[in-house]
Amino acid sequence: MILEETLNNFLRDIVNLLLASPEYTIKAKQKGAPRPNRSYAAIDLISDIRVGWEQRELNNNLEDEDLTENITGMREIMMSVSFYREGSIDNARKVRTGLVRSSVQELFKEAKLGYVRSSEVREISEPFQKGWEQRSQFDIVLSAVGKDSDIITSISSLDMSMEYQARGLVYNSTIEVQ
Repeated sequence: MILEETLNNFLRDIVNLLLASPEYTIKAKQKGAPRPNRSYAAIDLISDIRVGWEQRELNNNLEDEDLTENITGMREIMMSVSFYREGSIDNARKVRTGLVRSSVQELFKEAKLGYVRSSEVREISEPFQKGWEQRSQFDIVLSAVGKDSDIITSISSLDMSMEYQARGLVYNSTIEVQ
């Protein structure tokens, strides 16, 4: 499956690269975590939507009689990229524009992700403490192939018992299959 933590770390690395500022981004949604005293960005997973149908494939396992069920399907993933404090709008625009660089697209390709589109940068400043905090945000849509697998265990033996009644007589039967 597509792991939220992996996507979050990947996009955080991209933002840090585009802004030439290591550790500019923080991990989002950390309840009660202190906010940095500097400008920073945070990335959140918004949605992971199935596109079309999943493909299911059954493979025989050589070491036993079980089957492996492999499930693959296209996913469309929306991530929110938010910027806080000084220069938030400029940083958001710089990152949004930089996402289409050839070098960045190569990173997406290596990660087996497709860059689909991004929204416009939105200015979403809010009151904070005794003033205003500059904030901006945009969404990025990625495509990926989601994968999952499961072992379907084979039935090695089966016991069936039955009882049949006819004309006042009772017939018992047991079948064992191995």
